[in-house]
Amino acid sequence: MNEHAPGEPVFPQLVEDLTLLVEASSVLAGSMKLETVLPRTLDICRMLIKADGYAVWLYSQETSRWSVVSSAGLSQEYQ
Repeated sequence: MNEHAPGEPVFPQLVEDLTLLVEASSVLAGSMKLETVLPRTLDICRMLIKADGYAVWLYSQETSRWSVVSSAGLSQEYQ
């Protein structure tokens, strides 16, 4: 049995992650500008997922190609 104090979350990491997602959704929904949303999306990913590098990719219908439009921790060659 997992004992915890009354009112204390049973799954503190889950509560923290869900709180972050709620906050992130309001930030992302509050802007319709791609140049604002892309770096914020990267920030949210960095808070939720531990990794060495992060990238947001965008598909261009004009060129039929994917490209990195925002990144952190990636080499120039990878981008």
